[in-house]
Amino acid sequence: LDFRQKGMVAEGLYLLFIGVVSPFAVGLQIFDSLSFTLSLVLLNILQLPAIMVFYRFYLPSTIGRGRYLVAALLLTPYLILYELSTRLASIMTMRLPFIPLQYRQNLASAHPEDFTQGYFNQSLGYTSLVLLAATTLYVLKLLFKNQHHLTSIATQKLSLELKQLKAQIQPHFFFNTLNNMYALSVQQSPETPRMIQNLSSIMRYVLYESNSEKVSLEKEADFIRNYIQLESYRHSPSQLIEFSTQGNLSGVQVEPLLFMPLIE
Repeated sequence: LDFRQKGMVAEGLYLLFIGVVSPFAVGLQIFDSLSFTLSLVLLNILQLPAIMVFYRFYLPSTIGRGRYLVAALLLTPYLILYELSTRLASIMTMRLPFIPLQYRQNLASAHPEDFTQGYFNQSLGYTSLVLLAATTLYVLKLLFKNQHHLTSIATQKLSLELKQLKAQIQPHFFFNTLNNMYALSVQQSPETPRMIQNLSSIMRYVLYESNSEKVSLEKEADFIRNYIQLESYRHSPSQLIEFSTQGNLSGVQVEPLLFMPLIE
């Protein structure tokens, strides 16, 4: 999972706990009727949009950008928005015909439509716990994002190091091979044409295949085999260097020229 998917999973679990699991557990403890418990769950679900505004917009626009003074100034307007949301959720629940009459009457007794009956429809303690949990979710999503960023930087660094390694290998390898060919041509060796053929195969691989991020291990093994064949012309007997493979090489992808420092 990438950091966005991890964040969505964490958010889904958080909303499930706040909107369903927690009120369901509380309802089972304080109500004798399952319908009352389910009504409490619905009431909490209707309040979720205001909570989502907190961690999706308020925190990223203030704390997330280091605007702590703005966060302090906007906290009161947000709490008013949250209070209006909880009152609106209660009013909506009171007007739903499938909600038990006694539960609707209990909600009506708190007079959510009348601010003169109390400034807060819900306790500040419960609101603080909900917003603290939302802040934890926001921090968790930031950690996922930062982890992805660090992983991307590390991957780019390794890719750059590999490209630098290729840049060092290619000229070094070709100079060695040309020197070998020159020595064989001076000796008028009959192996010179075969050496040129091997060099042609190697140059094709290095100039074209190695530009890809991944190559098949089978092609890489053929390249190593041709390279060792070239090196064997410098030694007597020519079978002094042995190269063999084990296992099924097809279907395996590797970085091109990855084994060259070891082979050399």
